[in-house]
Amino acid sequence: MKRSIGVIAGAVLGLVSLSAGAFLYPTGNVIQGMYLGETDVSRADKDELVAIIEAEAAKAPTHMTIKWQDGKETKVALADIGVKPNVNKTIESIMAYGYEPTVEEYVATRWQALVNPVSKSIVYDVNVPALEALLQTYNKEIAKSGHDAYLTVEAGKVVLHKEITGKRLDIAKTIAKLQEQLVKGDVTSMSLVIDEQAKPKVTAEDLKGINAVLGTYSTTFNAGDTSRTHNIQLATDKINNVIIQPHQNFSFNVIVGERTAEAGYDDAPVFMDGKLVPGIGGGICQVSSTLFNSALLSGMTIEERVPHYAPVGYIPAGRDATVAYGYIDFVFSNPYEHPIYVLAHTVGDTLTISILGFAADEPTQASVSVGGETAIPHETQVIIDSTLKKEEVRNAGHDGLSVNTTVSLTYKDGRTKTDSFSSTYDPETTVIARPSKEVAKPEDKTSDTKAKDVSNTTNSNKKSE
Repeated sequence: MKRSIGVIAGAVLGLVSLSAGAFLYPTGNVIQGMYLGETDVSRADKDELVAIIEAEAAKAPTHMTIKWQDGKETKVALADIGVKPNVNKTIESIMAYGYEPTVEEYVATRWQALVNPVSKSIVYDVNVPALEALLQTYNKEIAKSGHDAYLTVEAGKVVLHKEITGKRLDIAKTIAKLQEQLVKGDVTSMSLVIDEQAKPKVTAEDLKGINAVLGTYSTTFNAGDTSRTHNIQLATDKINNVIIQPHQNFSFNVIVGERTAEAGYDDAPVFMDGKLVPGIGGGICQVSSTLFNSALLSGMTIEERVPHYAPVGYIPAGRDATVAYGYIDFVFSNPYEHPIYVLAHTVGDTLTISILGFAADEPTQASVSVGGETAIPHETQVIIDSTLKKEEVRNAGHDGLSVNTTVSLTYKDGRTKTDSFSSTYDPETTVIARPSKEVAKPEDKTSDTKAKDVSNTTNSNKKSE
């Protein structure tokens, strides 16, 4: 009886010894307790593992279900998007388990597999360009342009257009999500990732209560001057649909931004010391001047405004507002307890800018008058040029002008408001060159041979647009 017990005990010890050896010592094969899906691959070598992987992959679905956001489902053949098993990556995933670099990890993972078998999945690859091409076709069906809520004036009435949330297929995230699934062996379905992050910044709620035209003004331009027209349109688009909260400032330069070629502006003549010279952003001052008049008629508080060096052709003297990014701005503030809205657009050769607001803030009467015109005589400067044979006019020059602009407003509650603005347009000296030294003619106002400084103190040596 004791002999039998000893034999049994020896057999058990032998089995334990064999198991311990398989557990503790690396053999180059799959460790004990490893499965591929539901197939036991314990102690398989690499060649055996390849055959098992290929056999398991043959049982996988041939089509994948595409899940759309709205519940719609379609199917695509795995072969059409290049989804196939990556045998090498699958082998690496299985063989790496139980061969960790530290003793602690090595023993822990092997013990884990013995007491609780570990299951790995086939690793799949996808042909990314083929998948991208498929997703692009889906995006054509999914994509929808969105826009902010906005206002228009139709037949004299303010019309509210509600916001629309746009959406598109996020192709990059959809591919990344599928690749995560494929590493885990999931080839049954793919969910499309829809991007709705670009949600409207302005909603109908933001525009609630804006139902009246507080003031509007139009100017015309030469639509045949394509560069200048292009610049006017760019600046008009920038200020269109801008909301200004109660007592908030509107800065033309902040809203429109720097006028550069990189920002899309074309070369068009700009004023420099009273003369038109080539420059970037010509035509922008027509937008700021038109806006200035809309602001006056709607009761805005003018915080900063500078007239041009000389009167311009598209608007009466005293009603212009020049701008030059970085040093001359046009700024007004909203004096009301309700928000206002700038509506700006061009049609043909006409630029119209309106300021919309609450009906309670609408002036019942608004007028702008320009008066007190006073000419500022210009001077004549004579210079001697011995190379000349006869007298010539180097610069024609012109008189300057001083005017006063007054805006008068009356409101429904009987309140009145009056503001005045002075505008000074500098004279420009006439320069005459003569061939020899001679006494100045009687009609000359000066024979000073030094150039006289006739720069406007507010915008001397500066460009205005």
